[in-house]
Amino acid sequence: MAWCQKIPKGLHDPKDFKKNFAATSETVYACKYETCNLDYLLFLRSVKRRMNPAIYQSLLPDTTKWSNKGMNNANYTQNYLHHPSYYYFPLVNVSYEQANFYCVWLTQQYNNNPKRKFKKVVFKIPTRSEWENAAGISNDKNSFPWGQALPKAKQANYYDSSKAALDSNLQTKQSSANFDAFQEKGLPYFTHKVNDKKAIQNKLGMYHIAGNVSEMVSGKGECAGGNFQSNVDWLRIDAPNEFYPGYIPCPLIGFRIFMQVMEE
Repeated sequence: MAWCQKIPKGLHDPKDFKKNFAATSETVYACKYETCNLDYLLFLRSVKRRMNPAIYQSLLPDTTKWSNKGMNNANYTQNYLHHPSYYYFPLVNVSYEQANFYCVWLTQQYNNNPKRKFKKVVFKIPTRSEWENAAGISNDKNSFPWGQALPKAKQANYYDSSKAALDSNLQTKQSSANFDAFQEKGLPYFTHKVNDKKAIQNKLGMYHIAGNVSEMVSGKGECAGGNFQSNVDWLRIDAPNEFYPGYIPCPLIGFRIFMQVMEE
């Protein structure tokens, strides 16, 4: 994090808990935002100071994934994780194990904070049912987190199949030629800021709960919510795992943290 001298606060800062988290039940809270690069960089800085260098290296996201076929984004490969311009963009290219390591670290940071709201908590990747409850809370009859209708293109970051013939299921068909042609037209089919004020929110005030990046759930290899290359079907609350039977770290997948209150 050598790009600037003053480092801003992350979205997981305990001091901003009330602003950045929403209650989904009496004991479970969900972050309103997908985990961003800045929060993970703060974590990496702590790991680098306190742990074995090998552990630090094992926790670095694989930014070369942005150069994969169908992406070809040299700027993101070089700058996406570390540059201040991308601090509030969603963290991607991380493994299930790396995400869980981050949750363990954040749990320790919170429980060691003397000004914490709760005596003991656990941060975690949500279960599928916890994710679905947060996405569709008070919205049981609707297909999407925002209702039955799809939002306008600027309000949710997903692939509009009416614009070009891109197959969203990358496990069955690679469509890099279509995506590259789409990219050349200057259309913004990459990640958006996790706190983009133009993004439509659900009733809990959660941003990008569908679209932007697919979000890990606790079953290893499973995701929910769809991403910037997904067509509309994958944005449904009850959509199956888009990356069945599993996924590898890539630019399409990130995670959102949930907090379980263990002791009030």
